[in-house]
Amino acid sequence: MPELPEVETVKRELSKSLIGRTFSLPVIYNLNCVQTDIDEYKNKVNKSKISSLSREGKFLIIHLENRGKLIFHLRMEGKLFYEEKSKLSNKHLSLYIPLDNDYNLAFYDTRKFGVTYFLKEEERGPLSNLGLEPSQIKNEEYLINKIYKSNKCIKQLLLDQSIIAGLGNIYADEVLFASNISPFKKGREITDIEAKSIIKEAKRIIEEAIENNGSTIRTYQASKKIHGSFQSFLKVYGKEKETCSRCNLVKIERKKIDGRSTYYCPHCQNVGISVAITGNIASGKTTVSCLFKEKGYELFNADEEVKRLYSDKEELKEIKKSFKNIFNGDNLDKELLISQMVKNPNFKQKYETYIFNIIRDRINEFFINNNGKKKVLEIPLLFNARMENLCAVNIGVESENNIEFLKERKDKYIKEKLFLDKQNKYNEKKHRLDYIIKNNSSLEDLKKQVEKVIKEIEKEL
Repeated sequence: MPELPEVETVKRELSKSLIGRTFSLPVIYNLNCVQTDIDEYKNKVNKSKISSLSREGKFLIIHLENRGKLIFHLRMEGKLFYEEKSKLSNKHLSLYIPLDNDYNLAFYDTRKFGVTYFLKEEERGPLSNLGLEPSQIKNEEYLINKIYKSNKCIKQLLLDQSIIAGLGNIYADEVLFASNISPFKKGREITDIEAKSIIKEAKRIIEEAIENNGSTIRTYQASKKIHGSFQSFLKVYGKEKETCSRCNLVKIERKKIDGRSTYYCPHCQNVGISVAITGNIASGKTTVSCLFKEKGYELFNADEEVKRLYSDKEELKEIKKSFKNIFNGDNLDKELLISQMVKNPNFKQKYETYIFNIIRDRINEFFINNNGKKKVLEIPLLFNARMENLCAVNIGVESENNIEFLKERKDKYIKEKLFLDKQNKYNEKKHRLDYIIKNNSSLEDLKKQVEKVIKEIEKEL
């Protein structure tokens, strides 16, 4: 902060007041902010008339009629204000330059990271290594040529001003989210299609941010009267622990990449194949999931997660707060639970919603911990939980031997579970599945079906 849209807004605001004005002798409080010779800076700026303002990347440039130019890099919290001389404040002031009226150009900087240069018009200085801005990039080949050999994360590469000028932490996160690309994906792994999307979304987002005067994050102000409003349109930046606005399934996560906070959706921006396994009760879902695991897929089993939940004393305390009627003392009574699920539809809806939310959080962690890996998630109530958009591929497992399988397990609640299974939306929505595996024969036949599906999935994805 500030990034390209914010600096563009500052340039536009200052242009209204500075062009045609003449500077007087600069007064410098923070000597470190001047990156060229201080005496030359003062002498060349003094009595010089301002001809125009421009911007390159995140750099603001004030062009002078003496064929010199002032360059400002605001960095984290720098601000340039055109303000009345009587209102000048010493607090956080790095320097100010009086003008030939009752105003100053004041450079405030809380952290003192911002810098300024005086250069001859033909000199490039800190501008010499800048890449193209999003609006200047004609096609994806430009980006591919810059990153196709890099092992760095794409997020790091987008912050490299020699690759794309003007993008910073906020807009890099927003561009990657809009492009459905993981910030952790290596530059050499970015496809032509993904590069095209990055360029397209960078142009769109930067343009929209400029239209809204940038994003007011922390203390950014374009002027004393102008505040950015694009923060109202941000999708991921600063949204940690909020549910993703696109998939509405998992929560936005924040991780550090090269020391910079990176916000992303573990579902929408996940790297690696993800497969969901679902089906009616006792159809062989777990067997199929385990066959995927044998082929190198990381496994998430929703039923196993619920079992872990019921064995966690702290979690049980939380459940008891909302559902006291299924507890005997501090222990969850499974008979009472199943009875309530069968007899009380309102209870069933509330209880499933409660459990689904916990499972979503755990799936969130699973995606984060297995980014880049092949993943299989066994979710029996996939459609009831509205998780059918969670994975790239959805597979149903069906069997004609459900009751026999339940008997083989010596299940105590066969009648009740079959009753509850009728409320599984699997049969109603199975037409949405990508594959259906039939578990009516031998284990060898099941293995052959799974291997065939895996080959097709991995060929496509």
